[in-house]
Amino acid sequence: MGRMYSDGGPPPPQAPTAVLGRIDIELAGTERIVARPQQDAGGYFHVVLPAGTYEVLGRPSGHFASATPMIREVVVRAGQVSHVDLGIHMI
Repeated sequence: MGRMYSDGGPPPPQAPTAVLGRIDIELAGTERIVARPQQDAGGYFHVVLPAGTYEVLGRPSGHFASATPMIREVVVRAGQVSHVDLGIHMI
């Protein structure tokens, strides 16, 4: 389970807001995409994967299309839920 979003900014800081785009999940150490989950309107996504180590790549679209893709490594353990934070934290 994960979410791609933005927050922060100049005072008053912005509450977390969904950032839509493309999410790719690759088997770590390869460039093989094993899943491409869809986001809901809140920027959340979920996917069921076998145990292993993966890289989650978030590629924002729209207003944040020029942002560098976010990459997070996540270890999935059998029978457990893993969380991925793809936040754009503005200053």
